[in-house]
Amino acid sequence: MLIKFRFFFPVVFSIVATSLSASQSNEQPEPSSAKEKEIINKFIKIASEPGGSFFSPPEGWMFSDLDNLPPRVKFMVVGKGKSLFRPSINLATEKYSGTVNDYLKVVKNINNTKGDSWKNLGTIDTLAGPASLSQAETTTKWGEVRMMHLIASHKGVIHIMTAAALKEEFSQFYPEFFRAMQSFRFNKSAIEMVAEPSRRTMLEDTCSKLKNDRKTMNIDAFRKDSWVPFKTTITEQFADMGEEWEQALFMDLEEELFNDFNTSS
Repeated sequence: MLIKFRFFFPVVFSIVATSLSASQSNEQPEPSSAKEKEIINKFIKIASEPGGSFFSPPEGWMFSDLDNLPPRVKFMVVGKGKSLFRPSINLATEKYSGTVNDYLKVVKNINNTKGDSWKNLGTIDTLAGPASLSQAETTTKWGEVRMMHLIASHKGVIHIMTAAALKEEFSQFYPEFFRAMQSFRFNKSAIEMVAEPSRRTMLEDTCSKLKNDRKTMNIDAFRKDSWVPFKTTITEQFADMGEEWEQALFMDLEEELFNDFNTSS
């Protein structure tokens, strides 16, 4: 299911060989208005996700239904080509504790193992700052496919933006691919989204205390005497930030705090 991109709101996206399966046909059913609204609402929600990433897709390209994408792929748009394989851009995320250079070595090894060509193109300037740019080529049943990858690291997460098209058509879409990659940027984190400095400082201090508590308390005591009161305080004092902001803050902290407990136990 594809929904046409209208250039009046920001969007969030995500990646890799998804391009090879989601770009196959120029014949797409017209979505119902209800389905279109559902898909657009999903994109709007992702676009405002604290700490997330997004880019501006080419005008006139189509949204791909998120239900048809792998979980790590956050967003995908598809254009129109001359063949059954359609040009596409997607954005994916993966938790990774190493550097971008470490990640590139992994990507290079994977491509070498598959017998696909890969080369490092250096860096590209984006709204998020300099990001790695690389290129891969692979053979599919539709012909030779060229993929250009933007790779950036942000707070323990690798963000991978992939533009793909048939090799013979790639130069036709290169300007749109490049502009989309230049527009890549990060959303503010939940804490950064608190505009008032004094409230943001108070939140930072409260989170720091919470993290210190987890170092000295067993998990049951921490949940009861620190985590639950913390959540109550946030709900009461930051109600104006909205429920989605609150849940994003809790999810980030919960993953950090309770993952540590799990790995240390």
